[in-house]
Amino acid sequence: MEEDALAYMKIALFATVLYTVMGQWFLWNALIRSDSLSAFVFLFMAMILAFFQSIKVLKGTLESERFYGLRFEMKTVLAVWLGTVLTYLLSSLTELGSIAASSLVGMAAGVFFIPHSLAVFCGSFIGMSSPELFSFFDLGLAGLIGGFIYCCGSDAFEGMGGKLGATAFMGSWMMFVIVSNRPGKEMFIPYNQLNVNFDMQGWLWFFTLCALGSALTYYLVDRFRVSPVLSAGFVGLIGVILFLLFPHYMTEVHTAGIYSAAFAGMCSKKLFSNVSFYFILGIVTGGLYMAVLPVFNHLGGKLGMTAFMAVLIVQAAINIRASNRNVFRFLKN
Repeated sequence: MEEDALAYMKIALFATVLYTVMGQWFLWNALIRSDSLSAFVFLFMAMILAFFQSIKVLKGTLESERFYGLRFEMKTVLAVWLGTVLTYLLSSLTELGSIAASSLVGMAAGVFFIPHSLAVFCGSFIGMSSPELFSFFDLGLAGLIGGFIYCCGSDAFEGMGGKLGATAFMGSWMMFVIVSNRPGKEMFIPYNQLNVNFDMQGWLWFFTLCALGSALTYYLVDRFRVSPVLSAGFVGLIGVILFLLFPHYMTEVHTAGIYSAAFAGMCSKKLFSNVSFYFILGIVTGGLYMAVLPVFNHLGGKLGMTAFMAVLIVQAAINIRASNRNVFRFLKN
């Protein structure tokens, strides 16, 4: 009985932090910082769907009684911290870039550190934060915060793509709140300074890559029994390689979109068993990523949080469709 109470506390803590961050995501971007009406409308609808869907998922988790007590295992916390530090060092001390560094750390964890590969991969997203925002000490502390949040959310949103990134984003955001009073801590870039001038062909290319990134991640897991961590890391690395090989067709936005969509593709088959859903997930992830493009720049976990929101949105849409179908059948009978 005491373990159940502790487990409820753990889920409540994770949910509180998640909803606080989701609220900041919406209010700060859509109501305060966004200079695009289309981004405002898209985010407004997305937040409503994601919020209610996440409540439904959390309610199902609480009712399932599949808890393991309040565990803050130091091995898990240190695994998140290790992923954070390794990615940060690879990204800042080499010319790999944050996406390539995170992909390589994730793939290495998926091969050599399998028991804690998810935790290391989660930490790698925190490590994608820019040195412009955090010092090495700041990132280390953010990794520890992310590790404790990871432990709190171990039983929540099981099998949902983007959960690791959302956890990382919570850790990064909490660290940013601590250091945001320092000079030079800015994460907003207006749309007109982003140089994202896609024509119709460019938009089709971007959303096609996002759809393929999500579907390929799922396909590798489903067909070749590759771990989700190894699969997403591999797809992210493909995006980087495409960027290097075809600089005239690929930009950093394309690479980030592919990597974000790969996180959405990490969903369990229990959620989406048809590959067509993963194409849709990739497209929704790409649209949401473009909507939040001006904000949260250089903050680790942004790509994963975007994927997590996309998964919630698609889940909500499927539930709404099923509900309408049941209502239609009831009226017909």
